[in-house]
Amino acid sequence: VDVSGTGYAAATLVVGTLEDSKGDVRNISSNVTTGTYTIVAADAGKLVSATGTVTLPAATFAVGDAISVYNNTASDMTLTCSAPTAVYLGSDGSTVTSLTLALRCICTFVCVDTTSNDTFVATGGGLS
Repeated sequence: VDVSGTGYAAATLVVGTLEDSKGDVRNISSNVTTGTYTIVAADAGKLVSATGTVTLPAATFAVGDAISVYNNTASDMTLTCSAPTAVYLGSDGSTVTSLTLALRCICTFVCVDTTSNDTFVATGGGLS
């Protein structure tokens, strides 16, 4: 668009698929795991579908990284969060070292500070 003249006209761009380094921007990429799993940097921006205990590590993410975890089981799941500096429960701001995610529910971790080993806020339905 040349905006150096007297103006310009907006146009509509039609594309088949719009992608970035994490995949199609209209879809949330997923990572299906089984058993015990530790979240990795490549999971940022993804939905981790898990069947066992999930661990959130420290010193792995950048501010703004979001990771969603889906409890793909018929019972409660433990989310271990003891390595980061702090994980705050989004519903009341309390600091937690582990969370329980109810069956078939989703939790999202958002990294809000990386000053010392990462700080996250965790939100989601069925989260305690």
